[in-house]
Parts: sequence; C-alpha cells; structure tokens
Amino acid sequence: MLNLARGATKRFPNGVKSELHRIYCDGDTVLIKMTNSGTLFNGRDYENEYCFVFEIESGKIRRVREYLDTHKLVELSV
Repeated sequence: MLNLARGATKRFPNGVKSELHRIYCDGDTVLIKMTNSGTLFNGRDYENEYCFVFEIESGKIRRVREYLDTHKLVELSV
C-alpha cells in the first residue's frame, strides 16, 4: 500500500480530488463508485471513474479490488 501511495504522489504532485457517487453494501461486501481527478505530473488533466470492491471479514478489510480505465491513465501519463 505504501508503494501505491508513493506512486500516486509522484503521478499527482498536487493531489487528487475524489468524489463519491455511490456506496453499496451487501453482507460482507462493500462497493464504492467514485471519480478521481487532478493534474498529472506532466500538466495534463486527469479524470477517471473508479469502482472499489471491499471484502470484509471479522470487521476488517480482507481484500480490496480496484476497477478503472487503466488505458486512460497510461495514455495521459505519457
């Protein structure tokens, strides 16, 4: 997780704005639909839709899956 955060800091030196759209909960599964936006290190504007799936076990996060348009991120980061 620390390496992931470091990579985001390099990619978005001025930070990222996150806007939550929906949170769904069913049993031990939580889905979060959101948009992240910001200015990339190369000056290009970035905006992408995200979906996070959290699996909870014994009150703790057991697994997190993240879905986004990775092509869009790579394309704008060049």
